[in-house]
Amino acid sequence: EALEGQLCHILWEEVRNHKESWPFIMPVKKREFPDYYEVITRPMDLRTIKNRLNGGRYESVDGFLVDMDLIFSNCSKYNRKNSDTGKAGRALKQFFEKRCSDLGLRDLKLCRVQEGAAPAFGGGKTANSTSSRKRK
Repeated sequence: EALEGQLCHILWEEVRNHKESWPFIMPVKKREFPDYYEVITRPMDLRTIKNRLNGGRYESVDGFLVDMDLIFSNCSKYNRKNSDTGKAGRALKQFFEKRCSDLGLRDLKLCRVQEGAAPAFGGGKTANSTSSRKRK
């Protein structure tokens, strides 16, 4: 649905503009964090999500939410809780979850699962799991 796509774009912009988004904007560079891709097997970052949104690679809000959630789970897995990146990840996740609730995005996902429908907003292309990830 077009509205879902618009909501995802709006939420992405809000997350990207949040002061704690700095570690998650671009893929993690292996030369800066040599063990990152050994620990994190499904990296994700905001640039990759934006490229997928712009390329129509999400069939519904579900894929977008999965990729956003992946940023936060990767952050939690790789970074120490009290590190600057760990703190940024928790703050950004809290912001993201509040905005998802405000916009009703999680409710859209639940409604579709319960009804068995999955309206597409991305033109039918699906996102695959081979993309860049988040930061340390």
